Amino acid sequence: MGSVSSKNIRGNFSGVANHKARLCYIIPEYASDSHTHFAYLGDFIEKLSESLDIFLIIEKGERPKADLGCARVVVLR
Repeated sequence: MGSVSSKNIRGNFSGVANHKARLCYIIPEYASDSHTHFAYLGDFIEKLSESLDIFLIIEKGERPKADLGCARVVVLR
């Protein structure tokens, strides 16, 4: 297996101007009124976004009312 350089793993975050490290965070489900542990991820993701550019993918559910500090948020269904 060959080595991986940062040049190979850089994604395209169009519109992201700063040079923070990037993270793609995927959660299976999000609903603002949920009583599962996923409901508490908003605060965690918002805190992470202070240090990272986060591309948040929500597999199922709704888009958060706030962007949670993420560079981009996508809801698949």
